[in-house]
Amino acid sequence: MTDFSAMRPSLKKNRINILIFICSVVVSFSVYLATLAPSIYWGDGIELATVCATLGIAHPTGYPLFTLIGHIFCQIFNHNPALGTNLMCALFGALAVGFFFLNLNLALQLLPANYFLHEHYRQAAALAGAFLIAFSRTFWFHATTTEVYALHIFFMALIIQLFLKHITERREGYLMGMMGLWGLAFSNHMLSLTLAPLIVIAIANHIAEKGKSKVLIISCLLFAAGLSPYIYLPIRAAQSPALNWGNPLSLKNFIWVVSGGEFKKFQFMSFLPGIPFTVETFKWHVSQRLYFFGKWIVSEFYEFPFFTKTLKLVCLCALMVVWAWGTGILFRYKKSVGAAVLGAFVFSLLMSLLYNIPDIEPYFLACLPLIIISALFGLIGLLHLFEIYFCGRKVNFIIYPLFILPLISLLSLYHFEDKSRHLDAFNYGLNVCRKAPHQSLVITQSDNDIYVLWYMQKALGMREDLTIVGSNFIHSGWYAAYFKDAPPNSPLITIRQTDVPESKEAFINDLMSWIIQPNYKKLPIILTWTDAYLELFYDIRPFEKALDDKAQQRVPNDYRPFLPQPYLYMIH
Repeated sequence: MTDFSAMRPSLKKNRINILIFICSVVVSFSVYLATLAPSIYWGDGIELATVCATLGIAHPTGYPLFTLIGHIFCQIFNHNPALGTNLMCALFGALAVGFFFLNLNLALQLLPANYFLHEHYRQAAALAGAFLIAFSRTFWFHATTTEVYALHIFFMALIIQLFLKHITERREGYLMGMMGLWGLAFSNHMLSLTLAPLIVIAIANHIAEKGKSKVLIISCLLFAAGLSPYIYLPIRAAQSPALNWGNPLSLKNFIWVVSGGEFKKFQFMSFLPGIPFTVETFKWHVSQRLYFFGKWIVSEFYEFPFFTKTLKLVCLCALMVVWAWGTGILFRYKKSVGAAVLGAFVFSLLMSLLYNIPDIEPYFLACLPLIIISALFGLIGLLHLFEIYFCGRKVNFIIYPLFILPLISLLSLYHFEDKSRHLDAFNYGLNVCRKAPHQSLVITQSDNDIYVLWYMQKALGMREDLTIVGSNFIHSGWYAAYFKDAPPNSPLITIRQTDVPESKEAFINDLMSWIIQPNYKKLPIILTWTDAYLELFYDIRPFEKALDDKAQQRVPNDYRPFLPQPYLYMIH
């Protein structure tokens, strides 16, 4: 006969864990909801929201899973698609926080019972760690705007959960679940490669225990099934969607998109034009990136006026000591978990070192949960030593001061992460749509201005009479398809697949001969920017103001260089 009385403590503990899981999700989601961007926000998220609304093809690597899930949310909020995708990211961000509580709670069970006076102390420590992730600057930012990283961290949390279950319970189903989720995670973002150490260690454990080869075959099939959303790219490209980046209909174009497209020039130690790759330049790059990583990790949690460079350095050193101590504890009590966490951290850091984009913070984000796992073990270990050597006994409530850390993070960063009144990007697009003359040719400068106008025109259906040309795409062959079937009276647009000229003057010469001159004096030509070299050839005057003067003050410092110029210009 089954002894149900022996199962009661375990069932009670599971109920409490589920209750805390729900609590962590609700609290996180409430904060994200209160600080959520009400519409589009500067960055790639504008293009992603447009793609989700129109079922299009996003910039490489296409992000098919994000697009398909995002489309569902856009259908619910069809009057404001960006609000729908923002809410989707908030939901997945909050769910990730809940699963990180479960991860930390399960990981802390690897420690001997004498580390905690009561079971609920373990749960409290795990919840404090989860909230520290929730209210960290970069994660909070991406949970309140449209971007692929909240969904990535959600998959990361799920895979870590299954990994810990597989290591502690030795069930084959967890390995198969990991592989299926890993494939799905890849169909969202290639950062999923950083989770390879967890997969390798889980498979190695399975083989070491003489597990069935059938399980490995099924796991590989599930991984392949997880990649199936990529089928969406050629199927949808064949239907000529409103946004069709790279047109991945042919095998060549499909590989180009999935492998990173034009962004491959930033991958794997490739340097910008004019900077050769040598041992010296790479050493310089690594030193600069590690320095930036150190600054980033400290500023992730707190922002105070008196947070001087010296104080930041002290905090960074303290974090490194606690992290190293925690990593040692992990290896002491469960080598496989320690190796997986450290390996995934190293992979994440390497990926950020080998990718030379300026806005690298989201790639650092993959390191954050791994750092917090080790750091939490370090803090618990140091508190345990304090109790033994200074108190001589276990101390009641010693864990609860850990909640001060996420609370300070919440209070100090709330003002910076509150986007609830941010409508600058939407108002910019609205101003362009209201003020551009009928059937104008609008030439944009960079991603931010053309993404905004794509959203207004393709997602909201505004000003379909405008012809919008992104000057940053005129050397991309795939972009020509946007104008191939234009009506007879449309502007004359030439797009060519060539290398982007290295000099600004050569670039503007192409723009003039391919776009401006064929349409000069035939229709209104509006620029979202101007340049002294271009003004040598045309009479260019400020036309209307489209962006508020204070817009730059309402975005993080890293975003300010990417904002469009405040004025619209007309070529006379």
